[in-house]
Parts: sequence; C-alpha cells; structure tokens
Amino acid sequence: MTREQSPEVEIDEALLRRLLHDRAPHLANLPLTPVTNGWDNVIWRLGDVLAVRITRRAFSVRLHANEQRWLPVLAPVLPVPVPAPVVAAGPSAHFPWPWSVVPWYDGNTAERTPLSRAEAPTLGRFLAALHVPAPADAPSNPFRGVPLEHRRSSITEWTEHRPSTGDRALITAARAVFERGLAVAHGGERLWLHGDLHPRNVLVRHGRIAAVLDWGDMAAGDAATDLAAVWWLFDLDAHSDFWSAYGEVPVATWHRGRAWAAVFGLSFLNFGLPNDPETADTRAQDLARAQLERVVAPQLPPGALVQ
Repeated sequence: MTREQSPEVEIDEALLRRLLHDRAPHLANLPLTPVTNGWDNVIWRLGDVLAVRITRRAFSVRLHANEQRWLPVLAPVLPVPVPAPVVAAGPSAHFPWPWSVVPWYDGNTAERTPLSRAEAPTLGRFLAALHVPAPADAPSNPFRGVPLEHRRSSITEWTEHRPSTGDRALITAARAVFERGLAVAHGGERLWLHGDLHPRNVLVRHGRIAAVLDWGDMAAGDAATDLAAVWWLFDLDAHSDFWSAYGEVPVATWHRGRAWAAVFGLSFLNFGLPNDPETADTRAQDLARAQLERVVAPQLPPGALVQ
C-alpha cells in the first residue's frame, strides 16, 4: 500500500483540549500524554483508563470512520478486548477529520514482548469469533481480504527492486510461498477481518493477549488474510494449538494464509519510518526476518485440516 508518510496536520495538546471541551467536556481536564505517532493516527493517553486516537492524514479518514462505525458492533462478541470508541467524534470547526476516545490497555506490543506459546489457542478462538459473515454494508479494502493476485505487483516491487541483497535467499523463498498460495482457489467469502494483524497491533501483558489494536484496515473478505497472524506471533511448534482452537479450514485456505504471511513479511522488510520513509525501519525488518524464517520453513497443513 502506498501512503503519503508526512502528517498533514499537527496534533498538539492545545488542539486536543479544544476538541475534548467541544465533544466530551467531562474528560477535558484529564491529563494528556503523547504516546505514539503511527502511520494513520496519533495516540495520546487521557487520564488513567482512556486514550485519544486522532487521524493524522486525509488518506486515513475512511479507516478511522470504519473503526467508529463497526468496532462497537464487533467488540461484544470478541473474546479479546478491542478499542471500541467511548466517544466517536466527527469533523468540527477545530479539526476536519474523525477522532475518538478509546479505552487504554496496559501492556507492550508483541513486537517488544513476545506472547506465551500458551496463547496460541487464544488467538485461534479470537479469529474464529471474528471470522463470521459480514453484512452487505461492511467495508471492503483493496489491499486486504482480496484475491492474492491483487498483491502480485507489490510482491514484484518488494522482491525485484529491493536494493539490499543480504536477504536474497529469504526473499526468494518467500516469493515461492506466495506463488504457491496463488495456485490455490480463492475462497470468495466475505467474512469479517481485522486486516492488519501483526505484532505491532497485538498488545501483550504478562505473556497474554491484552488487546488487539488498530482496526483501520478492517474489512469483509478472505479470512486467510488474518490467518497469517499465526506465523507472525508463534513458532511452528505452537501452530497446531492455534488450528485446534480456530477449527477446521480447507487446505487451500491454509496455503493462502501462509502466502498472506509472506506478503506481510516482505512488506515489513521494505518498511521505512513513518515520518522519514527514506530511513529503514530496522525494527520492522528484524520482525520480518523472524517471521519469514517461519513462513519459509518446511511445513505441512495440520492433519486436522480437511480437503
């Protein structure tokens, strides 16, 4: 996905105070502390148990609006906490885009604090609860839940034009996994998806999943997109526990999930920093190498899967 990396508005405490006074005056005097500037949103902690999540570029307006519309619908049926807005605000005289007050969850992302192996069934149950038929008006996403053929041009860019050759063998093996996924049938289902389920969007506390964050890419589509998360988050010896909890899926879906894991890993291998895209995001690249080593390792669909 190509996005403009530089923020289009400056988010500071004075702006947030004005917005809170307008839309949530009962929260406006709580302490505000900056937390992170992401690709699409800025996060500030608000008091002890809340946070402000505010759009930082026009590209992301639709993504934030999807979270506001659909997370309150999904949150009650999911077995893991998700940041459904407690205040969902739209454009105003002070700010042109949506912003939300959401719950604050303590923990570190799985990028920094790995999950316990015992959490593999938790992830399986979470995705089983999420992957249900989506309504007709659920959002679509041109980059998530789509047939793998739609990602071919990105794979070509990431594998043929990357200047560094240090990862060439890993890249070549990952592309072969992607091609294997292309060779199997696309499911065609429109199931609910998170769409961006990687270690930076999974919060961990005491080795357990504390919350699943950043639902901007949520969409209806092929569940294989999310199934890629098992290669992100767990070594291969925990995968059978994940699949037992998730339930049986066709072998073709397993191959597409592995191919989607290759897509995401190759993407991270090419990441630049959000505010400085010409500078390599070395932490993302380290995550990608660890993930792609799992993706390309010899493995077969678990015996519980059905043809």
